[in-house]
Amino acid sequence: MIQRIQSVWLLVAGLLTLLTFRLAFWTTTWKDASTTKMYTNSSGSLLMYIAVIALIVLSFATIFLFKKRPLQMQLAWLGILISIGLFILEIKEAEDIRDNPNFSFGNWNLGIILPLLMLVFFFMAWKGMRKDHKLVKSLNRLR
Repeated sequence: MIQRIQSVWLLVAGLLTLLTFRLAFWTTTWKDASTTKMYTNSSGSLLMYIAVIALIVLSFATIFLFKKRPLQMQLAWLGILISIGLFILEIKEAEDIRDNPNFSFGNWNLGIILPLLMLVFFFMAWKGMRKDHKLVKSLNRLR
């Protein structure tokens, strides 16, 4: 059902994913004293961009699959895995910048925690789906 708590968690995960376009995850200071902020859509990594788009579509589409709970649960796990992958890609992107000879200093920004928060909300949605699935199975046993 759309009004269940897992729909709220999936909506929050989707909104956090949209927020990755606005919050930088890494700021670089170069040797010439200029700074560059890294966003998921401007990092140059096509894989990172695809992961963000997949998470957006996945989180919003999964909300409407309430009649297919097993598929919904599998998609929530897929969202968890993609969130972990996005986090790893962001760390790898920052490490690649550190290898640049013009690199002077860099620091993490608030955007780095967004994939971890998405992971938490996908997991909470999965727990809600599992709870509903168990409830339906127990009601089927009583029939």
